[in-house]
Amino acid sequence: MSRVEIERGGAKATRAAVGECEVELMRFPPEHRIPAFEFDQGYVAIVLDGVLAKTFAREACVLTRDSVATLPPGAVHTTKFGSSVTRVLAIRGREPALVHLVHRLRYARGTTVSALGRRIAVELQAREVSWGLATEGLVLQLIATAGRAAVSKAREPWLRSARDLLHERVPDVPGSLTELAAAVGVHPAHLARCFRREYGQTVGEYARALRLEWAAEQLALDDAPLAEIALRAGFADQSHFTRAFRRHAGVPPGRYRALVKN
Repeated sequence: MSRVEIERGGAKATRAAVGECEVELMRFPPEHRIPAFEFDQGYVAIVLDGVLAKTFAREACVLTRDSVATLPPGAVHTTKFGSSVTRVLAIRGREPALVHLVHRLRYARGTTVSALGRRIAVELQAREVSWGLATEGLVLQLIATAGRAAVSKAREPWLRSARDLLHERVPDVPGSLTELAAAVGVHPAHLARCFRREYGQTVGEYARALRLEWAAEQLALDDAPLAEIALRAGFADQSHFTRAFRRHAGVPPGRYRALVKN
């Protein structure tokens, strides 16, 4: 397995072939534009940071951090990027489950999928000999996770509101389940049951993943001590943060910082 660095029109990318898939981590400068083009192969796109707008023949969508989109072959569109650097992970290839997943246009927010995308981005930049094997495993896990999400039932508006409230409060630790349920007008038990069924995680697990993703971003962008980031992310001490981060990202926070900054 090998990686290649690409630069085109001000955008930079790291591309690698892993198994039956091709993975590309793209970095777009502020206000970047991509004119209309037609692609032969469908793909999954995960927005890791920033914001972008895609305009198709009959519809348009705005994708922000943690957005996931499946784009079928031939879905001609233009893309405009926001005022900050935008990082997008794209996955395409002949893997049967991926081909089935991208047969039609979809877009949604998916923290579980984007968390896997961030781990793939770390592996693509790692200098360890096992990066290819680790990346391939994560790609297959991401495809399976995205595939399950694509066939889930339509979300109730109140359920989307509960999820959005969790996003808005990051990195603060959210209030109780009872408080969140009251904010969206449902019973706590109903919220807990529907949330787990829809997103594959409990409310607490989902909120913790959001805080850990916030911490991962701080590790990449900020030189603050680990103890300070742990406290700001809502963890009582650095050791608790380290254990949770290792389970979430596969590496401890200090190692993660070294990988993304090298």
